[in-house]
Amino acid sequence: MKTTWRRAGAAALTATLLCCGAVSAMAQDTYSWVWTQKAGDIAKFRTYVRITARQADNSGDIVITTRSESRHDTKAVAEDGTITYEQLDEKAEAILNGAPIPPAAGGPKPVTITLGKNGVMAKRVNPAADPFDRSQKSIIALMAMPAPTKPVAMGESWKTDIPNPLMKGKIITITSTLVGKDKVLGKDAIRVKQESSFPSVFGADENETVVVKGEYWLDAKDYSLLKMAYNVKNPVLPFPAAKIESTGLVHRIVAGVNDKEDADGEKLYFQPKADK
Repeated sequence: MKTTWRRAGAAALTATLLCCGAVSAMAQDTYSWVWTQKAGDIAKFRTYVRITARQADNSGDIVITTRSESRHDTKAVAEDGTITYEQLDEKAEAILNGAPIPPAAGGPKPVTITLGKNGVMAKRVNPAADPFDRSQKSIIALMAMPAPTKPVAMGESWKTDIPNPLMKGKIITITSTLVGKDKVLGKDAIRVKQESSFPSVFGADENETVVVKGEYWLDAKDYSLLKMAYNVKNPVLPFPAAKIESTGLVHRIVAGVNDKEDADGEKLYFQPKADK
């Protein structure tokens, strides 16, 4: 494979997840929440990603898997509830077609994220990324988890419009559905599914349309994020490829529960070693 792979590309498709909890109101089995946090709050997450694709010239398959642990430090909360936090990957590993990918020179640098209380990123700055890497811009749309604007019951859906970060003046509509209750990391949780699709270029064909299907789980007590799972078809990568699909799993790291690994994520990360 002739493509030069940078670990920053893997980071672009690992989850840039908010460290935030949510404030909720419940009445007669309806739920509503906004994303919130206090300056100084810290949370840790473990992320697994598997990317499959064909080389752009159709000469072979590409399989990339990543595993990382990140620390999320809340730096400031504005009067309107906007949160600024830093995400730093404290551990990161990646495999390309069975062979380990060397870490980027200089070590990890914190990514600064600005998040609205509605669960939509307003800004994301990665100092280690190529400024022309469009995959970095797409993360704002891929990681949006819009809160409902009014109380919702189980089975009820809501739609949220956000700007398309890849195309100025265009809108992405995210459909979210409160699915039900669940048990995650030993905690009672509520489960939300969401779907969206959007063009990555003007005049996009089927292979240039990003299709996102995901779900996330919030702690039923304090509405902090416990887990996220997603599948993305045709994500934007930092190198040319075809028939691209990305699957990701994110878990909050809970002391005494999943300190070292997450079994479902390890299955996603595994690749047979390449023949020497």
